[in-house]
Amino acid sequence: MVVHLAGRVSSRPSRRLPWSLALALLAVTALALRTATLPDYSNQAQRTTLATIAFVEVVAVLAVGVPLAVLAIRALRRLPPIPTVAPRPTTPT
Repeated sequence: MVVHLAGRVSSRPSRRLPWSLALALLAVTALALRTATLPDYSNQAQRTTLATIAFVEVVAVLAVGVPLAVLAIRALRRLPPIPTVAPRPTTPT
């Protein structure tokens, strides 16, 4: 994710949207999985250490995921609008 953020300046705008959106969705999934596994640490012997590591991981995912989400939202807003009425096919008469 960090490589994508660092290389976004040199890439073409058309290639930014799919990767930004995919990595932002991956960050949300990783954050949800990390949050779901936090209650499992309550019965562990080293729960303080594990909770600290989990907190650092959450901060790292947020630090990278939020700029990716902002980049994906901006790229989605720049897409051309979809025509509401499809043009009728013309047939020769």
